[in-house]
Amino acid sequence: MGEAKRKVTVIYCCDDDLAMYRKTQSFNLNAYGDMIIPQEFKRGKP
Repeated sequence: MGEAKRKVTVIYCCDDDLAMYRKTQSFNLNAYGDMIIPQEFKRGKP
């Protein structure tokens, strides 16, 4: 059986920009059903 995943849309902004950004992606869930957003996704956002 594969890992459980959830498809979500993450909405975020940048400190030096007034724009809002969004990205839809599937993330793994832990044993408690919490979504795990990896550091690689968090880094380098505009």
